[in-house]
Amino acid sequence: MIACSALKHAYRERLREAGDDVRFVYLKGSYELIRTRLESRREHFFQPALLDSQFEALEEPSDAPTVDIQQPPEAIIQQIRQALGI
Repeated sequence: MIACSALKHAYRERLREAGDDVRFVYLKGSYELIRTRLESRREHFFQPALLDSQFEALEEPSDAPTVDIQQPPEAIIQQIRQALGI
């Protein structure tokens, strides 16, 4: 299992070309929540200043299960596993 942003539909389509077992889950969160989490990280490669461009580039998927990241991590994991049937 790997994770990536794949913000645009075209990126996800390109990844799907890798094989039939490629699946996506949309981890959805508000700008404010994600910014707060980014700002609380220490020594992480992604700078909060880049968040604006990420939200501008985002094309929300209509063909992937959506999981609200405001939930506790255990609930997020459970929903992802359920959505993927694992």
